[in-house]
Amino acid sequence: MDKKNSVSTVRQIQALRPKERRYNVTVNAARMARGGLIIRVLPGGTKTYYSRLRLSGSQIDIQLGLVNALSLPEAVDAHNKAVSQVDLGIDPRRVIKEEKSKREAELQMDKLFECWINQQEQAGNLKPRTIANHRWRWGRYLKNSIGKIAVSSIDRRVLANALDQVRSHSRDETRKSLSTLNGCLDYALSRQMIDENPARLLKPRDFAASTGQPRTRWLSLAELEALWSYLDSNSHGTTPHIRTLIKIGILTGARRTELSSMTWDEICWEEQVWRLPAERSKNRHAHSFYLHELSVDLLREQSRLTGHRTYVFNEVSDDEDRPVHHDAPTKAISRISAALSESEGIENFTLHDLRRTCASHWVETLGADSRIAELMLNHLPQNRLVRTYQQGKQIDSQMDLWRRWGDLIAEFKSNDES
Repeated sequence: MDKKNSVSTVRQIQALRPKERRYNVTVNAARMARGGLIIRVLPGGTKTYYSRLRLSGSQIDIQLGLVNALSLPEAVDAHNKAVSQVDLGIDPRRVIKEEKSKREAELQMDKLFECWINQQEQAGNLKPRTIANHRWRWGRYLKNSIGKIAVSSIDRRVLANALDQVRSHSRDETRKSLSTLNGCLDYALSRQMIDENPARLLKPRDFAASTGQPRTRWLSLAELEALWSYLDSNSHGTTPHIRTLIKIGILTGARRTELSSMTWDEICWEEQVWRLPAERSKNRHAHSFYLHELSVDLLREQSRLTGHRTYVFNEVSDDEDRPVHHDAPTKAISRISAALSESEGIENFTLHDLRRTCASHWVETLGADSRIAELMLNHLPQNRLVRTYQQGKQIDSQMDLWRRWGDLIAEFKSNDES
């Protein structure tokens, strides 16, 4: 063997340099079944392992893989496998081609996710925002780590490694990523692509991602009055439409997504009702918010700002007809809370805390039955029997409570004017 044209160590392989024309170098390594392992170096610098063998009297070159992708021992093992196949009269090139076709045909996690999320979208099982969140989460946290892995190769170890990576960024997204994985792997299980869903064997606590203690913060009437006065002041940079959105939230107890995407055709001026359609509701149940005179006045003023656009709270700086982003009021409340904490010593609060504030005062301050408060929040009863057999909405009681709550809030404005 010409030692000048052979290599036997990793360092020698790394030292190979491209030339004007491609050339071959023989590999002389331990454990080789017999000679014939070569490295082909292209003018561009690419180095590839080949097995050069004879099959049925003819020379054949079997591509094993790039030098950067295979270690020297792995290349020797692949070469020895090819030698064994040739000894049995099998063409290794055909075996490699069949294995490649099989790998390409096998469903990967990326494709499974798309099949699942498209099915959910077509069936209407999930709200568009939930669909969008799953897509974002897959692309942001899961695609790179498991997207190209075959579904049949997914196990707890693979999933745990992926979730560990998510946990390094966010506890909350780790828990939600596990939910996303459960959804698409349950889909695979129902279609007999897998025999079990390994994600079901993992829990958020395995990644220190369990749900934290639920918030219990709600504002006292004095704190609520301070917030309302602050919204009416000129001491902050919150835009008029966001201020109005927050006020309507205080008066109705509605969710931020319900408020931010409110449309003018949902408002019935004559009946003073905001009718939330089922497709925009979190629980897919239509809901009616009865509007106090203060709410009606705020909305009429907002209509003068919005003009003929579709959404009540349109992106005012945008020529397009689209609603304000649902995060805008959240960020505004965060700034306002920080300011009130500094100036008034008020404990930090969030936008959702205002919804809890409504429910708490409806029961504690105005003496309403808790079931009425739950109905006004558009909560479904936890008990399935109650949910099934108690369909009454007690509309008159809801209307009366919204009126009394609005009257109480209206006193804030009177106090400021007096």
